[in-house]
Amino acid sequence: MRWILAGGCAAITIPLACGADGQGRAAVEGPDTKALGVFRDSETPSAAFTVRNAGGGPLKITGVMKTCGCAGAAADRSALAPGDTATVRVTAEPYTLEGAFSKSVFVLTDTAGAQPLRLTVTGECVPLFSVKPSRTVDAGRLPNGASWEGAFELAASGPAALGAPAVTSGCPAAVSVEAASGATAERPRWRVPVKLSIPTNGSFRCQILIPVLVPANRPPLMLEVAGRAGSELFAVPSVLALAASEETVVRTLRLRLSGSRGRKLDPEELRIHPETEGLGVRAETEPGGGLAVRITVSPGLAKRIAGSGPFGVADGGAFD
Repeated sequence: MRWILAGGCAAITIPLACGADGQGRAAVEGPDTKALGVFRDSETPSAAFTVRNAGGGPLKITGVMKTCGCAGAAADRSALAPGDTATVRVTAEPYTLEGAFSKSVFVLTDTAGAQPLRLTVTGECVPLFSVKPSRTVDAGRLPNGASWEGAFELAASGPAALGAPAVTSGCPAAVSVEAASGATAERPRWRVPVKLSIPTNGSFRCQILIPVLVPANRPPLMLEVAGRAGSELFAVPSVLALAASEETVVRTLRLRLSGSRGRKLDPEELRIHPETEGLGVRAETEPGGGLAVRITVSPGLAKRIAGSGPFGVADGGAFD
């Protein structure tokens, strides 16, 4: 009798250990990282990965998630019975990569609680055009009334021709494209000088699109200069949490002025807009020129803020 019971238990438990939950499970057959080698930026090499349903039930591939626009990825089928396979192909997009890279995509399935399956391609993309110092330049923070001058240096690894630049800028900009000295027909080079008249107290951005005439059917080169001008007032913390209270609520924040060396904030210039009944401020100068601001909120205003959501205020002082 005991032997029969033991045998019955084994017959019940062994199938459970073999995946009787009926769930599919995605697994990669072979390496999960593949090399695309060295290729030009106009080429679109790809790598194929095999994904197998290694579980005991049906599996559905619900999507392939990319992490950037530089690679396309797709599965050739979505529904997999146990043991079935699907091919996931990852393809480099033209004109989106430069230099050595490693890019991953993630295979998503309908298995409850399963982590996405990660597939990676590596390689080195050789661009036709190289740009110095880089395609995007951060000019940093400049004083009011200043101008910014710089230049991009372009070099082609083969025969090429460029057209006149198209400039989109939030401030006056002078941009040109000049052939660099020592350039040859086989290895042309250019210099792109840029001069910007910086606005007062604000950010600026200049985008330059240079059409590629030769080779044909290439996207334009995009260059950009961005930065900030003047000083900027910021608060720490920028949000104060309030709860309904039967007593006056007191909070403290600190105001700082960035990008203005030696400039101090005057506590007498601090104003609150709009003026609000039940809201008071008192400011004191701190070492370094900032302000420590003590804010008092009446019980009635605290209840109104707690019940109606965020309440915005802005300084109206002459801190520019």
